[in-house]
Amino acid sequence: MQLVEEGRLALDAPVEKILPAFAAPRVLIGGIWRFADEWSAFASWSKGFTLPNVGIPLRNINTPGHSVNDIADLQAIVVKNTEVGIAWRGERGGFSASTYRSTSDLGVSLSVDPVSHDFVMNRVPVNITGFEFSSEYHFTDSLKATLLYSRTMGNTWFTTGGPLTKHMGVNDINPDKIGSSLTWKFSDRGDATLGETTLRSRMLNPGTS
Repeated sequence: MQLVEEGRLALDAPVEKILPAFAAPRVLIGGIWRFADEWSAFASWSKGFTLPNVGIPLRNINTPGHSVNDIADLQAIVVKNTEVGIAWRGERGGFSASTYRSTSDLGVSLSVDPVSHDFVMNRVPVNITGFEFSSEYHFTDSLKATLLYSRTMGNTWFTTGGPLTKHMGVNDINPDKIGSSLTWKFSDRGDATLGETTLRSRMLNPGTS
């Protein structure tokens, strides 16, 4: 597929020419260990892939006659994920806490072009780590409260081949989140939930532009 002279993409090209094939198998290994009546631990490792937002690099092509076969940004994002955690379940409630890490040698980080103000998709190595805690407690058979906290941190490089010291922003990962809810089951036919979610502010890469 090539660009026509007016800068628009030809629409009669086969899909295989737009998205490079990726046929590597996906792998998932995991397990749960129940080491007490109310306690368990879990761990998993996986390798898989997803496709990038191909619309961004395709929209940024502005050279007549340019072929999409030459665009490295269309390559699949191969990701390795690791997670470990612990859970407790009692008579009235329970909680779980886990930490995870996700890495890719050719991941994605979005930036904004200062001239066109369009998104630019940068294919860079990424290292994402996080922590998540969730819990619930039943005050009565009809009244339940939940609490959630999640924290995600991501890093990539400032310059090609440099250390992964650049913190990834909201275009790439979600900010820290705190959520809670209170659910009242007023009958067998219905319930009502009051909930709130707070996204915490953060300062990234101070002293850099």
